[in-house]
Amino acid sequence: MKKILVVLLALLMIFGTSGAVFAQGSNGDSYEDTATINLSKKFKLTNDGTSNMAETFTFKIKPHSVSDAGAGITAANMPMFAGYTGTGIDREAAVTIAFTAGSATAAGATMTASLTLPTYTTVGVYNYLITETAGSTGGVSYDTNPMYLTVTVVQLESGLARIPVLHYGSLTGSKAEYFQNTYSAGSLQISKTVGGIFGDKTKFFDVKVKIIAEAGKTNYAASYGVSGGSHIDNPTSIAVGTETTFKLKHGETITISNLPYGMTYTVVESDYSGDGYTVGYNFSDSDKKIDSNLDTVGISNT
Repeated sequence: MKKILVVLLALLMIFGTSGAVFAQGSNGDSYEDTATINLSKKFKLTNDGTSNMAETFTFKIKPHSVSDAGAGITAANMPMFAGYTGTGIDREAAVTIAFTAGSATAAGATMTASLTLPTYTTVGVYNYLITETAGSTGGVSYDTNPMYLTVTVVQLESGLARIPVLHYGSLTGSKAEYFQNTYSAGSLQISKTVGGIFGDKTKFFDVKVKIIAEAGKTNYAASYGVSGGSHIDNPTSIAVGTETTFKLKHGETITISNLPYGMTYTVVESDYSGDGYTVGYNFSDSDKKIDSNLDTVGISNT
């Protein structure tokens, strides 16, 4: 019991929780029974001017370990969160945190889910493992670090009291860190120049562009916006996996914005050798992969 009280005192000095009911221990100290604790997530943007899709992040809660509990209490039968599935040590409960489209920020937007703690029948130190389920949204990194929830249960004159605390990364990890996700996206700029004494700087050249999903990522926006260029027939958006033709003349640039990191692309001009033109390409990224704030492609004709 002394060991539990030492842990309890440390937790009370560090963590504030909700749903607390104050009571007094046998030694005169005041503790609090806490019914809930907030699980928080931070969602950040790598680059300003980009915008995340709406996404609901899912977390699984599983029993991890127990100590200083009553006889016969193990991780396989310790109290578990409501709505769990499975049996024994493989029991798991799910909780979700939702972000709306465009809600992530460069500094990080934070949302929380309130976890209602189990009911306990004996004192003890109960540890739970919380992990994030990796999704498939393009440009989103999912947190692979676990969170550990420790619920210390002590005996008060009025009954049992629960004192929860969250640790990031390990059972003794930081109490100040959240689950974190990042949305990373950039832009693709495609420019046209025409040179040579017979180069027609008023002529429009067809340029075929295709953006390709990253392997393992299946959740993308229906289309991505395109700006720039003067031809009336130029599309104002492009869909993943669909080759789209744009018309560019000398000095014009189109920009495809908010492309998730990990995407690749192809840019190919139609054949104008019959008109006497040769074509050259200048790719800022030889891998033709979105992994920075801006990729550029210069197309020159002479």
